Amino acid sequence: MPQTTTFGRRQAPSGYTPPTRPESTRLAPPAALSESAEAFRAEVAADLGAASSFRRWRRTPDGRKLLMWAATGASVIPGIVTFVIGAPLIVSIGLEALSFVGNIWLRRERRRRLREIVEWQEPADAG
Repeated sequence: MPQTTTFGRRQAPSGYTPPTRPESTRLAPPAALSESAEAFRAEVAADLGAASSFRRWRRTPDGRKLLMWAATGASVIPGIVTFVIGAPLIVSIGLEALSFVGNIWLRRERRRRLREIVEWQEPADAG
């Protein structure tokens, strides 16, 4: 017997019933934890609190970070500008030299920032 297709799929044969889900897929409530498990839970929560203060420190607005982002964006500008406006060769060389110096500064700032992150200490007044 020929079957018709719907959206590229065959229709289910007559008498087919789709599988059903079990009545309850919810997990049973957790049993009470032992004292050592509760102590471990408190220790993990304290560690998460320390991590959040590190996140706050990383996200604090800093003029140097903004300057680094600007330098990263500006390092691609000279080539685009000289191409669009058809600048003379000396202007192009000057802009590329500025971009080169800016990239040297940017590399040093990134290294300094990574060193700050590695050497970060929890502030004494946070505890």
